[in-house]
Amino acid sequence: MAVSRNAKEVKLVIRVDEGNDKFKSLTYSRIKVDANDEAVLAAGKAIGSLQPKKVAEICRHDVVTLNG
Repeated sequence: MAVSRNAKEVKLVIRVDEGNDKFKSLTYSRIKVDANDEAVLAAGKAIGSLQPKKVAEICRHDVVTLNG
């Protein structure tokens, strides 16, 4: 059976190092569902550069519905 995928939502998550193995997640929603990975990464780097603490990682969270 073929499964179809329908993109619903994309979020940009920037994890900031708080020290002592603790991280804080900064989540930005309302990202265009058709935004490519390079654009999301560039936005994450730009926003992360404004943070006083070190950025540990930049993540993209996709929410999709699956039909089949």
